[in-house]
Amino acid sequence: MLEVTRVTSPPDPLSTCGEGESGSTVISSPWRERKLRGEVKYLLLVILLLWLALWFRAHNVLELPLFVDESLHIQRGQVVWSLSDLGESLNLKKLLYYYWIGLFGLNAPESAWLARTATALFALIGAALTTAMARRLFNRWAGLLALALYAIAPFMVFFERVALADAFTATFCLAVAHASLGLARHPTLKRGVLVGTLIGLAALAKLIALPVALLPLLAIVLFSPSSSGLVKEGAGGWGGLRPYRRSLIAAALMIGVVLAPSLGYALIREITGTKDRVMVEESLYVTDDRAGQIVDNVEQVFRSVMTLFAPELLVLVGVLIAYLVWRKPRPLAYLLAAVLLLWGFVIGIAAALSTRYLVLGVPFLLVLVAGGTVDAAGWVASHRGAPIEPNWKAVQRLHWVAWAVLALWIVSFALPFDWDAMTDPVQLELPPRDVWEYFTNTSSGYALRDLAADLPDLPPDEDGRIAVIGFLPSCHSLPLYWTEPNAVDLDCPLFKWDTSKQQEMTDHLIGRAETESVLYMAVDQTGVYDLEQLPFEWDLLAEYPRPHNGKVVRLYLVRMAE
Repeated sequence: MLEVTRVTSPPDPLSTCGEGESGSTVISSPWRERKLRGEVKYLLLVILLLWLALWFRAHNVLELPLFVDESLHIQRGQVVWSLSDLGESLNLKKLLYYYWIGLFGLNAPESAWLARTATALFALIGAALTTAMARRLFNRWAGLLALALYAIAPFMVFFERVALADAFTATFCLAVAHASLGLARHPTLKRGVLVGTLIGLAALAKLIALPVALLPLLAIVLFSPSSSGLVKEGAGGWGGLRPYRRSLIAAALMIGVVLAPSLGYALIREITGTKDRVMVEESLYVTDDRAGQIVDNVEQVFRSVMTLFAPELLVLVGVLIAYLVWRKPRPLAYLLAAVLLLWGFVIGIAAALSTRYLVLGVPFLLVLVAGGTVDAAGWVASHRGAPIEPNWKAVQRLHWVAWAVLALWIVSFALPFDWDAMTDPVQLELPPRDVWEYFTNTSSGYALRDLAADLPDLPPDEDGRIAVIGFLPSCHSLPLYWTEPNAVDLDCPLFKWDTSKQQEMTDHLIGRAETESVLYMAVDQTGVYDLEQLPFEWDLLAEYPRPHNGKVVRLYLVRMAE
């Protein structure tokens, strides 16, 4: 009910129906006040969930030892802003991620903590965009549920706790998808510029995001205001793109503008024949059997989603897809297309697919789950007490089953996983590929963290130096565990070593042993060089095993054999 009130001061535009003058009669609405209170409560829930998301990602962020690529990212992040080496500052490979973590002062001793925390902070933007996407495609309560799922989803939590570019890139994919929806509904030059800029930034974050360049066209096809989208326009209906021409041209130009410095640098290096910088390592995409590799990649995707989504959530996804085909086919098509584009691209090109590549598509599946669950609840509520609909019982069962499955998934899988990620990562159940990468292989920081803790306590030589040869593929990560000055003089001969130059390595190692009065050598199981050929005496000081029967690091005191 509306009530007429006499006021003698300018009204608050949030609590009145108009901007009355001083002393005028205005109409205040209790309904509007209730709506405002509801919005405040909604925003408080959003803030609470964002804090929860940050806690799961930033608490005990160094509990998992550093993965080899994290150390390399930190090294580049330390120099990228200086512009002293254009190869580091312009090379397209994950460039935007290096600029992001480089903002956080990675030259400090706590650089590992800073890089991981910076990644966790950026994840909040991804969480917010997931919420916005669900709100736009479904409703505000779907947005809230999508945010809750994002906050605790093991797939996101694990990869947003490490300093890698994939989850960072996923945020830009979400931004492109969300901005494309706005462009489809209201084509303007500004929206075209925004979409093009975001596509360029997504590519700068990581090249596996390139398929998102198709999302604007897909959004226009599905959500164009003309009729119910261009899908109904028939074979000749692409003339319906006419209102979007200026926007799409602006988007294409902005992609070029954003990528121009890096592409220009790459072109100059190609013309001059200088190839000391690699944009994409051939080992990541070159394979002798492409068809067989695609089959292997599909199997890897299946294992990964079964492990990090859990079977019950995957079953729910399948059921909700069937429901949304009936209720919301266009939002469903948009979300599934985004997932298939991003996952299909890496399945097709990756020579060895890592689970983290799949992170880019995960938020879209979370939006699908949230949207389908909330829409089913809304449909049941709106038809309760009405004449029985043919689908009433089926949707009512889906409504209750969806909430029951989500509750079971949260309590029995997601929260225990997140807790282990923060307190004891060794207990995590991960796909075999990830166990190999992050726990058992030489790329894992396990064993190296304990080694780094022991090295400063070794007996030094007469000059007070502790000379150590780190014959370890991840040797460059050892200094990241030291937050205080120490006497360790670390040599990492395997870093950027050409394995064809075996004699050079032999000469280097023998030369160090001949010149050092006290020399220690930490050895990982690499197989790239035969250490037994060296004329050394080896005194084993310590062994550092990795979890799950992984490769062992051994620390020796070495000297020339007599």
